[in-house]
Amino acid sequence: MDRFTLSDQIKVHKVTDLLCKTMRGNAAMKITSPSKTTTSVQFRLRARHYRLAAAISDAPREVAMFRDLAWTFDRLSEDFARAEARRHSL
Repeated sequence: MDRFTLSDQIKVHKVTDLLCKTMRGNAAMKITSPSKTTTSVQFRLRARHYRLAAAISDAPREVAMFRDLAWTFDRLSEDFARAEARRHSL
């Protein structure tokens, strides 16, 4: 018996499809300077979404990729938090 119900499997496929579309090269993946409204919270939320995707993915390759992305966005969040703290302390 599968460990996920059919509705869980549908959710997994929707999340995986959404994340894969994001990674294929749309504006979210282009290397540019972040907008002035980007905050450390947004990076932390994105890391959280990638950890969720890793938790519900069945493919070991995808799990590793999502964990790496979560780690990357956690680091970005920390860097932005430090920059925000410096900017507010001036």
